[in-house]
Amino acid sequence: TGKADQSVVESIWDEDLRDSGLETDNWLGLTGALLSHYFIFKGVGIAAFLFVPIFFLVGYKIVFRKTPTPFMPVVGFSTFFMVWLSSLFGYLAFVTEGENPISFLGGSIGYHIALYFQSLAGYGTFLILGLGLLIFIVYFFNITEFGKKEGSIGKTDKVKKEKIPLLTEEEELEE
Repeated sequence: TGKADQSVVESIWDEDLRDSGLETDNWLGLTGALLSHYFIFKGVGIAAFLFVPIFFLVGYKIVFRKTPTPFMPVVGFSTFFMVWLSSLFGYLAFVTEGENPISFLGGSIGYHIALYFQSLAGYGTFLILGLGLLIFIVYFFNITEFGKKEGSIGKTDKVKKEKIPLLTEEEELEE
């Protein structure tokens, strides 16, 4: 419905507000068309769908007064990937130059971040994005070792520790 509602959103100030709302194909009518326009086109692009888990957790906490999962890791994960995906898609739209079917995926924020990265690092932007993703994954998932698995070839065997039974005071006195 994005393409169908784009002309309605752009001409909202030219027509009567009630007539504009009748032309939308969005489920929420004119309100939904405006929200989606600002979140996706003027905001972070398709990464705006990562607001959904945040809004779900807030609503769940309000209704049930508890959270099914810790709130801050979800916010951190969603926020990072909103910025990262928006930057990636914005840079892809920037590199392909011109209007194309994927240009809206990064949104306006992603495009402007891509312009900044382009002026900062040029084609090294992919390296910056890749390094940022790697650092986030290592930090967020607390990865401390690479390549070690249980039972892998070349693994040094640990010396099995025998359990030594503790002697009671009576047994100590007897000895």
